[in-house]
Amino acid sequence: MGYDCSIMIRTNFRKRHDKEATLKKLEETAAIINNAEGAKSYVVDTDDTFDQWCIRDIDDGHFFMELWLHNGFWHMETGFGYFQYFEKVHSIRRSVYEYVKLLGEMEAWPCDERYSWNSDVLFGCCVKFEEWIAYCEKGLGKKIEKLDIRDVMNSKDQFYQGNLVYHDSFEDYHQKEKIYKEQYSDYDLLEILDVGPLLYLKKDGKKYMLNTETNSFLTGGSIDSYQIVDTCHYFTLIKNKKKALFSNEGKQITDFRDAHFYSKHEYEGGYHQSIRDLNSNFVLDI
Repeated sequence: MGYDCSIMIRTNFRKRHDKEATLKKLEETAAIINNAEGAKSYVVDTDDTFDQWCIRDIDDGHFFMELWLHNGFWHMETGFGYFQYFEKVHSIRRSVYEYVKLLGEMEAWPCDERYSWNSDVLFGCCVKFEEWIAYCEKGLGKKIEKLDIRDVMNSKDQFYQGNLVYHDSFEDYHQKEKIYKEQYSDYDLLEILDVGPLLYLKKDGKKYMLNTETNSFLTGGSIDSYQIVDTCHYFTLIKNKKKALFSNEGKQITDFRDAHFYSKHEYEGGYHQSIRDLNSNFVLDI
């Protein structure tokens, strides 16, 4: 449970030995991510040695990410534990999927850190995707299995006990997107939220959060954006630079205010979690 989650994503790029080509690929990719809906500011970091050139998220308040380029694949560090990829509600899998699409792909290989940075396989920037696959299969003693998300959802374990490497084709997300795009064809589908029956939509330059169970927009109209509150099942809607807290069912908890909501984990006297606001005395036990 204490190991990091790494993500491998294929790319056609095979010139990692070439500084000029590598820098161009990193800059182009950072621009794509920065221009995406909901993304923050990503920068190309060339301060370290050539082997360590990468794309970094300079604001890790929402979803932390570092992206290294190899021959034939990207290596993404999520900043979360491997077990969090398999949580039944609001796993990091949805966020990973959005990044995979931005990189022009439809599948990924999530793995425990012991098959990424904390291993012998990523010994240099020029390692090939095929070499990484071979290393994993040798360590696992078998072919990398395809992730069946139904196994995760049907598991009775608090933390899913699976393999240390998987191939995730995101078939469930592809199917949902197809259905919702047809159902709400007048809108651009930006994202299907994991925290509830919610769709993030766009039409005529305006963004909306739709509750699919009530078929109504939260707040009754457009919003500026949204943000998940750390790793809990609550989120904020942002409108006119003010934030309001919502439950995973789409119920509004607070009014719109100058706020910085975050989740706090406490272990004294037994584990419990709460949502707090840095700018007020607001506390919500969850």
